[in-house]
Amino acid sequence: MNIESRVQGIFARHFGFDPFLTPERNLRAFNLDSMDSIWLAMAIEDEFSISLSEAESTEIVSASSAVALVKRVLARMAPSDHQPPEFPATLAHC
Repeated sequence: MNIESRVQGIFARHFGFDPFLTPERNLRAFNLDSMDSIWLAMAIEDEFSISLSEAESTEIVSASSAVALVKRVLARMAPSDHQPPEFPATLAHC
């Protein structure tokens, strides 16, 4: 399942609508208040096993911004293919 459909599922299960009908539309237009926004950030964290900062949580203003944020956080968490593995200092001198 891709990121968009998983975010869509969060909205459908808990808010009863599909924000992707108008993905750029501000969530306030759907009558979501600040508590709903907090809950949404926590649901996204749970769904994707990520941690959002308070500043990142406030970036979720539309369905498309939620997807973009998840993609950015997941990319940040992904290990880089071109970095050597880190060894404990005690093994570095063996």
